[in-house]
Amino acid sequence: MLLDITALSAPALLAFAGLFALLRPGEQRFIKTCVVLIAASISLLFTLNSAMLLVIGHKAMLLPILIDNITVILSCLIAFVGLIVLRYSTINLREEKGGDRFLGWMTLTLCAVHILVQAGTLWLFALAWLATSLFLQRLLIFYPHRPLAIRAARKKWLLARAGDICLTVAFILLAYTFGSGHIATISAQAGQFAGSASTTLAAALIAAAAILKSAQFPFHGWLTEVME
Repeated sequence: MLLDITALSAPALLAFAGLFALLRPGEQRFIKTCVVLIAASISLLFTLNSAMLLVIGHKAMLLPILIDNITVILSCLIAFVGLIVLRYSTINLREEKGGDRFLGWMTLTLCAVHILVQAGTLWLFALAWLATSLFLQRLLIFYPHRPLAIRAARKKWLLARAGDICLTVAFILLAYTFGSGHIATISAQAGQFAGSASTTLAAALIAAAAILKSAQFPFHGWLTEVME
Protein backbone atom coordinates (compact mmCIF):
# COMPACT_ATOMS: atom_id res chain seq x y z
CA MET A 1 0.00 0.00 0.00
CA LEU A 2 2.89 2.38 0.72
CA LEU A 3 4.16 1.91 -2.83
CA ASP A 4 0.69 2.73 -4.20
CA ILE A 5 0.46 5.91 -2.14
CA THR A 6 3.93 7.05 -3.17
CA ALA A 7 3.32 6.32 -6.84
CA LEU A 8 -0.04 8.11 -6.91
CA SER A 9 1.25 11.13 -4.99
CA ALA A 10 3.35 12.33 -7.94
CA PRO A 11 0.46 12.75 -10.44
CA ALA A 12 -1.83 14.02 -7.66
CA LEU A 13 0.59 16.84 -6.84
CA LEU A 14 0.98 17.73 -10.51
CA ALA A 15 -2.80 17.78 -10.98
CA PHE A 16 -3.21 20.17 -8.06
CA ALA A 17 -0.42 22.45 -9.28
CA GLY A 18 -1.72 22.45 -12.85
CA LEU A 19 -5.26 23.37 -11.84
CA PHE A 20 -3.95 26.05 -9.49
CA ALA A 21 -1.89 27.59 -12.30
CA LEU A 22 -4.98 27.81 -14.51
CA LEU A 23 -7.02 29.71 -11.92
CA ARG A 24 -7.44 33.42 -12.65
CA PRO A 25 -5.04 33.69 -15.61
CA GLY A 26 -2.56 36.53 -15.31
CA GLU A 27 -2.84 36.86 -11.54
CA GLN A 28 -0.31 35.73 -8.90
CA ARG A 29 2.10 34.46 -11.53
CA PHE A 30 5.05 34.27 -9.14
CA ILE A 31 3.09 32.17 -6.65
CA LYS A 32 1.81 29.90 -9.43
CA THR A 33 5.33 29.44 -10.75
CA CYS A 34 6.61 28.50 -7.31
CA VAL A 35 3.75 26.04 -6.75
CA VAL A 36 4.35 24.34 -10.10
CA LEU A 37 8.11 24.01 -9.62
CA ILE A 38 7.76 22.80 -6.03
CA ALA A 39 5.14 20.25 -7.04
CA ALA A 40 7.33 19.01 -9.90
CA SER A 41 10.35 18.72 -7.58
CA ILE A 42 8.42 16.80 -4.93
CA SER A 43 6.92 14.57 -7.64
CA LEU A 44 10.44 13.65 -8.71
CA LEU A 45 11.27 12.74 -5.11
CA PHE A 46 8.13 10.61 -4.90
CA THR A 47 9.04 8.71 -8.06
CA LEU A 48 12.58 8.09 -6.79
CA ASN A 49 11.10 6.88 -3.51
CA SER A 50 8.82 4.52 -5.45
CA ALA A 51 11.90 3.07 -7.13
CA MET A 52 13.57 2.47 -3.76
CA LEU A 53 10.43 0.88 -2.32
CA LEU A 54 10.21 -1.45 -5.30
CA VAL A 55 13.85 -2.45 -4.92
CA ILE A 56 13.43 -3.39 -1.25
CA GLY A 57 10.43 -5.57 -2.03
CA HIS A 58 7.26 -3.49 -1.70
CA LYS A 59 4.39 -4.49 -3.99
CA ALA A 60 1.54 -2.46 -5.48
CA MET A 61 -1.84 -3.41 -4.00
CA LEU A 62 -4.32 -1.31 -6.01
CA LEU A 63 -5.57 -3.13 -9.10
CA PRO A 64 -5.85 -0.10 -11.41
CA ILE A 65 -2.16 0.64 -10.82
CA LEU A 66 0.72 -1.34 -12.29
CA ILE A 67 4.08 -0.66 -10.64
CA ASP A 68 7.09 -2.59 -11.88
CA ASN A 69 10.65 -1.91 -12.99
CA ILE A 70 9.61 -0.44 -16.34
CA THR A 71 6.89 1.87 -15.01
CA VAL A 72 9.15 3.15 -12.22
CA ILE A 73 11.98 3.91 -14.64
CA LEU A 74 9.59 5.70 -16.99
CA SER A 75 8.03 7.65 -14.12
CA CYS A 76 11.45 8.82 -12.93
CA LEU A 77 12.34 9.87 -16.47
CA ILE A 78 9.04 11.74 -16.88
CA ALA A 79 9.44 13.52 -13.56
CA PHE A 80 13.05 14.50 -14.27
CA VAL A 81 12.49 15.75 -17.82
CA GLY A 82 9.22 17.39 -16.77
CA LEU A 83 10.97 19.38 -14.06
CA ILE A 84 13.56 20.59 -16.57
CA VAL A 85 10.88 21.57 -19.09
CA LEU A 86 8.86 23.45 -16.47
CA ARG A 87 11.95 25.28 -15.22
CA TYR A 88 12.91 26.21 -18.78
CA SER A 89 9.35 27.40 -19.46
CA THR A 90 9.25 29.62 -16.37
CA ILE A 91 12.42 31.38 -17.51
CA ASN A 92 11.45 31.86 -21.15
CA LEU A 93 7.80 32.77 -20.51
CA ARG A 94 8.28 35.06 -17.52
CA GLU A 95 7.46 38.12 -19.65
CA GLU A 96 5.00 36.32 -21.91
CA LYS A 97 1.30 36.96 -21.55
CA GLY A 98 -0.42 33.74 -20.58
CA GLY A 99 2.74 32.12 -19.25
CA ASP A 100 0.88 30.78 -16.22
CA ARG A 101 -1.67 29.20 -18.55
CA PHE A 102 1.11 27.39 -20.40
CA LEU A 103 2.55 26.11 -17.12
CA GLY A 104 -0.87 24.88 -16.07
CA TRP A 105 -1.51 22.84 -19.21
CA MET A 106 2.06 21.54 -19.26
CA THR A 107 1.80 20.37 -15.65
CA LEU A 108 -1.53 18.65 -16.34
CA THR A 109 0.07 16.96 -19.36
CA LEU A 110 2.84 15.60 -17.17
CA CYS A 111 0.22 14.38 -14.70
CA ALA A 112 -1.63 12.51 -17.45
CA VAL A 113 1.60 10.92 -18.74
CA HIS A 114 2.44 9.76 -15.21
CA ILE A 115 -0.95 8.04 -14.98
CA LEU A 116 -0.50 6.62 -18.47
CA VAL A 117 2.68 4.72 -17.65
CA GLN A 118 1.30 3.49 -14.30
CA ALA A 119 -2.09 2.36 -15.61
CA GLY A 120 -2.93 -1.19 -14.64
CA THR A 121 -6.11 -1.47 -16.70
CA LEU A 122 -6.86 -0.85 -20.35
CA TRP A 123 -9.55 1.69 -19.49
CA LEU A 124 -7.34 3.81 -17.20
CA PHE A 125 -4.67 3.71 -19.89
CA ALA A 126 -7.19 4.89 -22.49
CA LEU A 127 -8.42 7.75 -20.28
CA ALA A 128 -4.86 8.90 -19.57
CA TRP A 129 -4.03 8.58 -23.28
CA LEU A 130 -6.97 10.80 -24.18
CA ALA A 131 -6.21 13.32 -21.42
CA THR A 132 -2.60 13.62 -22.57
CA SER A 133 -3.75 14.33 -26.11
CA LEU A 134 -6.30 16.97 -25.07
CA PHE A 135 -3.83 18.77 -22.80
CA LEU A 136 -1.20 18.80 -25.55
CA GLN A 137 -3.82 20.28 -27.85
CA ARG A 138 -4.14 23.23 -25.48
CA LEU A 139 -0.38 23.75 -25.61
CA LEU A 140 -0.40 23.74 -29.42
CA ILE A 141 -2.87 26.64 -29.52
CA PHE A 142 -1.03 28.67 -26.88
CA TYR A 143 -0.66 31.39 -29.55
CA PRO A 144 -4.20 31.46 -31.00
CA HIS A 145 -3.41 34.38 -33.30
CA ARG A 146 -0.87 32.40 -35.35
CA PRO A 147 -2.58 30.82 -38.39
CA LEU A 148 0.04 28.08 -38.83
CA ALA A 149 -0.29 27.03 -35.21
CA ILE A 150 -4.07 26.77 -35.50
CA ARG A 151 -3.85 24.81 -38.75
CA ALA A 152 -1.31 22.44 -37.24
CA ALA A 153 -3.49 21.98 -34.16
CA ARG A 154 -6.47 21.06 -36.34
CA LYS A 155 -4.47 18.46 -38.24
CA LYS A 156 -3.12 17.05 -35.00
CA TRP A 157 -6.63 16.92 -33.54
CA LEU A 158 -7.93 14.84 -36.46
CA LEU A 159 -4.99 12.43 -36.34
CA ALA A 160 -5.25 12.15 -32.56
CA ARG A 161 -8.93 11.27 -32.71
CA ALA A 162 -8.17 8.62 -35.34
CA GLY A 163 -5.54 7.23 -32.97
CA ASP A 164 -8.05 7.26 -30.11
CA ILE A 165 -10.50 5.22 -32.19
CA CYS A 166 -7.81 2.68 -33.07
CA LEU A 167 -6.77 2.32 -29.44
CA THR A 168 -10.35 2.02 -28.19
CA VAL A 169 -11.24 -0.70 -30.70
CA ALA A 170 -8.01 -2.55 -29.88
CA PHE A 171 -8.74 -2.46 -26.15
CA ILE A 172 -12.31 -3.68 -26.68
CA LEU A 173 -10.96 -6.61 -28.70
CA LEU A 174 -8.40 -7.43 -26.01
CA ALA A 175 -10.93 -7.19 -23.17
CA TYR A 176 -13.35 -9.43 -25.08
CA THR A 177 -10.67 -11.97 -26.01
CA PHE A 178 -9.05 -12.25 -22.58
CA GLY A 179 -12.18 -11.62 -20.54
CA SER A 180 -10.41 -8.96 -18.49
CA GLY A 181 -9.29 -5.35 -18.75
CA HIS A 182 -6.34 -5.79 -16.39
CA ILE A 183 -3.01 -5.47 -18.18
CA ALA A 184 -1.27 -7.97 -15.85
CA THR A 185 -3.90 -10.62 -16.61
CA ILE A 186 -3.64 -10.03 -20.35
CA SER A 187 0.16 -10.27 -20.20
CA ALA A 188 0.02 -13.52 -18.24
CA GLN A 189 -2.38 -15.13 -20.71
CA ALA A 190 -0.92 -13.64 -23.89
CA GLY A 191 0.69 -16.91 -24.96
CA GLN A 192 -2.64 -18.71 -25.01
CA PHE A 193 -4.04 -16.39 -27.68
CA ALA A 194 -0.90 -15.74 -29.69
CA GLY A 195 -1.65 -15.60 -33.39
CA SER A 196 -5.42 -15.37 -33.02
CA ALA A 197 -7.26 -13.01 -35.35
CA SER A 198 -8.50 -10.75 -32.54
CA THR A 199 -5.10 -10.29 -30.88
CA THR A 200 -3.37 -9.77 -34.22
CA LEU A 201 -5.91 -7.10 -35.19
CA ALA A 202 -5.62 -5.49 -31.74
CA ALA A 203 -1.83 -5.37 -32.07
CA ALA A 204 -2.11 -3.76 -35.50
CA LEU A 205 -4.57 -1.16 -34.19
CA ILE A 206 -2.31 -0.33 -31.22
CA ALA A 207 0.62 0.11 -33.61
CA ALA A 208 -1.54 2.37 -35.80
CA ALA A 209 -2.56 4.42 -32.76
CA ALA A 210 1.07 4.87 -31.77
CA ILE A 211 2.06 5.94 -35.29
CA LEU A 212 -0.79 8.44 -35.50
CA LYS A 213 -0.11 9.94 -32.06
CA SER A 214 3.68 10.19 -32.38
CA ALA A 215 3.69 12.08 -35.68
CA GLN A 216 5.47 9.33 -37.62
CA PHE A 217 5.82 9.56 -41.39
CA PRO A 218 3.56 10.18 -43.27
CA PHE A 219 1.48 11.73 -40.46
CA HIS A 220 4.13 14.22 -39.34
CA GLY A 221 2.98 17.27 -41.32
CA TRP A 222 1.44 19.09 -38.36
CA LEU A 223 4.69 18.80 -36.39
CA THR A 224 6.72 20.68 -38.98
CA GLU A 225 4.05 23.38 -39.20
CA VAL A 226 3.88 24.00 -35.46
CA MET A 227 7.66 24.60 -35.33
CA GLU A 228 7.34 28.01 -36.92
